[in-house]
Amino acid sequence: MISRVSFGRLFVAARGAVMGSDMAKRFYALINSKINWELFQNDNDVYLFLILNLAVAFALVMHVFLLSFFIVTGVDALITLNVVSVLLYTFSLHLVRRKRYAAAGVILVVEVIVYAFATIYLLGFDNYIVFYFFLLLIMQIIIPYASGYFRAFIVLLLGISVISAIIMDAGFPPQIDIGDAYAILSFFNIFSGFVGTLIELLAGNIINRIIASHNSMRMETFRKQAYTDPLTGLFNRRYAEQHFKSLAASPIESMGCVAMLDIDDFKKINDTYGHGAGDVLLEGLSGMMQQNLRKSDTIFRWGGEEFLICLSYVTLPIAGNILEKLRKNIEDSVFTIGENIIHFTVTIGVAELNRDSIEAGIDACDQNLYYGKQHGKNQVVTGCGQAAAT
Repeated sequence: MISRVSFGRLFVAARGAVMGSDMAKRFYALINSKINWELFQNDNDVYLFLILNLAVAFALVMHVFLLSFFIVTGVDALITLNVVSVLLYTFSLHLVRRKRYAAAGVILVVEVIVYAFATIYLLGFDNYIVFYFFLLLIMQIIIPYASGYFRAFIVLLLGISVISAIIMDAGFPPQIDIGDAYAILSFFNIFSGFVGTLIELLAGNIINRIIASHNSMRMETFRKQAYTDPLTGLFNRRYAEQHFKSLAASPIESMGCVAMLDIDDFKKINDTYGHGAGDVLLEGLSGMMQQNLRKSDTIFRWGGEEFLICLSYVTLPIAGNILEKLRKNIEDSVFTIGENIIHFTVTIGVAELNRDSIEAGIDACDQNLYYGKQHGKNQVVTGCGQAAAT
């Protein structure tokens, strides 16, 4: 589901996501490229997957450093304990990838508490190991890896652990003296506590932004799929209904013209060359319409080989001239499909489009199209019996 990405890259990108929009986009792109979103059931699933990956990866990196530190200082008991911690967090990453979030969270909590008590017993309380209890407290608030009751119990357990650690420090002197290395360990624990707190406080907000951004993109994709014809890429009839509702709410009474375009003898083309060839012609015709019409004009695939064209803010004669040029370009075009060279023509009916009579305008252009079909085809009809000037 997600490839191994270094914690450093994620943290630098996450920090940039908060600092600026460009870095936020880069961070989202990094995460999005690593995740198969379809494998998650809901947003909470995604949230837990990402934030627990960050938390466990951070803990793993910390213990790799601590393992190296105690190897250098020669504290055998803590070498062993850190080896166990590294193995536990490696296993926890595996659990997170399998979406066993509760198990991974419990391992993290138990490991931190046990490790903290072992360190306090061996090295004393003054190395700021108690900061890790604070990290666990924040975790219970922002990471819903288990039920609210369980996390409330962990909060209570952390309070008891802090009191117990203070009592332990008062009753048992440190068992091992690491000399000047104690200052390095204290600095590392302070630094880790600060960085861990920063990550936990920022991570939830950043991940929620990632999820929101992904959902926005997904909704936009769904919207385009709902309103777009998959073959031609043009708007479909469903979108046309929304488009004309918007036009009906316009304060401008006269909005231009509407045209219905139909491929002549399209059934014969399908029967002769196959439906695959027909689909190629529909795609080619769609491209020609987009190239020959104005950017302000809107084209819809109305159904089958019919297309509806909304020409904004033009008079009927001008609309007729625009569509006549389109018709002539189509007539002069040649489509090569395999070994077949195909010519085809179109008939177009045009009518005025007014705010208060949109349906009447569409009906009128459809009637003009029918008239053109019945009287020779391959023409633009602006009114029954009246063809556009060629």
